[in-house]
Amino acid sequence: MACPAPATERLELLLGGKWRRLRASLGPDSLRLSPGDESLQNGWRDVCRANGNADGSKGGHLERHHNQFQPVQQDHSRYEPDPLEQSRHQHCNQNHLPENFEHQQTIQGEVQGTPVPSSTDPPRLVRVIKQEAGGLGISIRGGRENGMPVVISRIFPGLAAERCGALFVGDAIVAVDGVDMRAASHDEAVKALRKAGGEVKLQVVFMKEMTTYMKKNHALADIEWDSPNSGPGQTLDDGPGSPTYTPTPTVHQSSGSATQEQRVIQLKMCYVARNLTMADPENRLIELHSPSAKHCLLLRARDTVTASSWFNALRSTAATLTAVALHEANATCAGSLAFSGRPLAHLTWSAEQVTGEYGRSTWQPTLMALTESDLYLYHRFPLSREAWGTPYCSYPLLATRLVDSGSLRGSPQPGSELCFVLRHGSLHGVESHKFRAETTRDLSVWTRTLLHSCYAAVNLSHEATVACLWNNLDCWLTIHYEHGFTVHREITTNNPSSMHSDLLFNYPFERLRRSSDDGVSKLYLDFGGPEGEICLDLIASPKPIVFILHSFLSAKLIRMGLVA
Repeated sequence: MACPAPATERLELLLGGKWRRLRASLGPDSLRLSPGDESLQNGWRDVCRANGNADGSKGGHLERHHNQFQPVQQDHSRYEPDPLEQSRHQHCNQNHLPENFEHQQTIQGEVQGTPVPSSTDPPRLVRVIKQEAGGLGISIRGGRENGMPVVISRIFPGLAAERCGALFVGDAIVAVDGVDMRAASHDEAVKALRKAGGEVKLQVVFMKEMTTYMKKNHALADIEWDSPNSGPGQTLDDGPGSPTYTPTPTVHQSSGSATQEQRVIQLKMCYVARNLTMADPENRLIELHSPSAKHCLLLRARDTVTASSWFNALRSTAATLTAVALHEANATCAGSLAFSGRPLAHLTWSAEQVTGEYGRSTWQPTLMALTESDLYLYHRFPLSREAWGTPYCSYPLLATRLVDSGSLRGSPQPGSELCFVLRHGSLHGVESHKFRAETTRDLSVWTRTLLHSCYAAVNLSHEATVACLWNNLDCWLTIHYEHGFTVHREITTNNPSSMHSDLLFNYPFERLRRSSDDGVSKLYLDFGGPEGEICLDLIASPKPIVFILHSFLSAKLIRMGLVA
């Protein structure tokens, strides 16, 4: 049953080796991360209260209740300079705010002769002379609809605001030419700044909280995830500069007219895991791996209960979206040779144990796809029919067995690794793959799905035939699900059209007493007949036919109701 989505929560995100606090909320198809900071809201209320507006009294030309501000979000739309100004100063990008931002602001004030104000200072009156080209030379963010003041977010070099030497990034605009801006919307502030005359009188107050907020927004922009615009024909394996790479925050349109700047993480076909890439002794971490398996977000909750709640909700959301992706994959591959023309029946992420550097075992995200006859393994989620047709491994289910299913450390315990092992009979011998499930339910579902898929593959194929030698005779061994074992040879006469088959022996499954092989080419079958133990030389590895034999026997047990 789907888990209810948790309420919006403060989580920590690992970026650049540091844990950054962000506000997270879970939607029907995405995780939204925003740099909300209540200290900014509280600081602005203090400013409003100090100027007599926190109680709802009138101020200037605007009559607003300033205590209506909601938890802080940031407006992505901004008052920008004139086009000429933009072209001259494209290198000034707030998304590249340096770590020593506050220190640089202090140096800027010393160079200009104006010290950076304190957040406890009263509002300042600053006169700025507009230039004919470039206007004021500032960008603003925020506004009433975003629950934050109108704040100077960027000052362009060489233009009016910088030349006056008295404005700073982080200054909240209290008034423009005497018009109260404390409860102004973003659009109202833009209009007021544009309508101002050649000399603009700005009443501003410095908010130190804004520098912290902008640093958080800078961290938000550093999050890398697969582009939601990737489509058929594209790969998810590209770096910066590619069409599928989106380093800047995705803007989500919220209800109403307000916009909130957020990083939207699309969850369709992402892999939600724990204890995969980082040890988590406190059970507080959640890992989100992108569909391309190139990006990973590490989230940390405040406690184990919160982490479990979010993990279950994220997995439930991802599972719902996987059903959509399965339908889309079948539509993409319809009419192609991918999956041998058969539709996908099951799709899931797991982690395969691989040998990494220095011989150490590590877990690698692996996408597992099942049809009614084959198993396909991928390193990433394919986006095109060509990609679906090129898995890194594929095996017929007839020659695949689930040989182990359970915890690596005995009975399943919280925090233990739930593993299952698949073995495949191939011409190269036996190939084994060890996979990890995230929950006991996942392990149970996968075990049941694989067993019944193998049973369906038997019903689909019904028989397997392989060339062999018996008593130095070129023969054919046929194992039929219903009719058992048949060895025959083809007799060729002078007339090729009169070729016929010579039956050497035939036994039902019930007569089989023992079977074995030498791992090289010999298959031994004992039916208790007069010929004794039969030795068949299959020329190549006997493992494929041995695994098919075991699949037939398992299917018979399932049909008899001896396997749930």
